[in-house]
Amino acid sequence: MTGPTAEKLPNLYKIDLEISRPGVDTSANSMATRLDAAKSTFAGDAWIGGESDQFGGEMTHEIGQLDISADIAKSEIPDQLAGEPLEVEPLDWRARWSR
Repeated sequence: MTGPTAEKLPNLYKIDLEISRPGVDTSANSMATRLDAAKSTFAGDAWIGGESDQFGGEMTHEIGQLDISADIAKSEIPDQLAGEPLEVEPLDWRARWSR
């Protein structure tokens, strides 16, 4: 099928997800590497003793959370796209979707 049928309209929500996907991937990749410089500096013993162990543990935890969030962000759009039809009924909210 090359275009919408008389009874159905394009799924604008699906189209918007497809358009948004590259930006989400770029942002997620950036988010996952945001603290790499701090991690490298810390690993090079730039700060030792005192509160550095607590700070290092918290930073490692936050980096892990960023990595998890980045993976979730990159997987949610493909998962959502997989369940979306190309066309929807005229009264479906996805036929009227706008940003």
